[in-house]
Amino acid sequence: MKKKLYAVILAALISAPSFARETSNAVFVDAGIAVLSAIYNGFGVGIGYEHALSDGFSVVLNGSGFNLDYDNEAYFGMNAGLHTRCYLFSNAVKGLFMDIGGAYAYTSIEHNSQTAVSHTFELSAMAGWKIVFGKTAGLFLEPGYGYAFNFGKINRPAGVSSLKNTPSNGQRLWIGLGFAF
Repeated sequence: MKKKLYAVILAALISAPSFARETSNAVFVDAGIAVLSAIYNGFGVGIGYEHALSDGFSVVLNGSGFNLDYDNEAYFGMNAGLHTRCYLFSNAVKGLFMDIGGAYAYTSIEHNSQTAVSHTFELSAMAGWKIVFGKTAGLFLEPGYGYAFNFGKINRPAGVSSLKNTPSNGQRLWIGLGFAF
């Protein structure tokens, strides 16, 4: 009986919104990595944490890892990033935002027993919208769109031209799912 009471109290505390303040933290998963992993016969996860430093300004720490098979190539990668966000029309961790950040990435691609390895740094800019389903806390959906520029070193075996060129610069589509509190 005591365990059930503790479980009910814990569930109420976790699911109850914070009535005294606006949302100031968020944890999320990168839905895009999970979807690509399912499509391309692999596994991947991206996670992150966002914390409001002031009204309208936050910092995001994120990381991801994946292992995929695509077009007769085996991909493995991981990255870690730091971003800043400016919320334009609301307090931090809710609404329309601009995101500027950077990340370190390690990627390896194996094709016909040949392996290409890259160590790169990515600079990115993105616009997005964090839609929080709750007045002060709750689940959220976070679509975003932006551009990334990568630079770094690629170690490619001599004479191997079939390996895809990594890293890639260009447009990025982001879909985050998480909980803001």
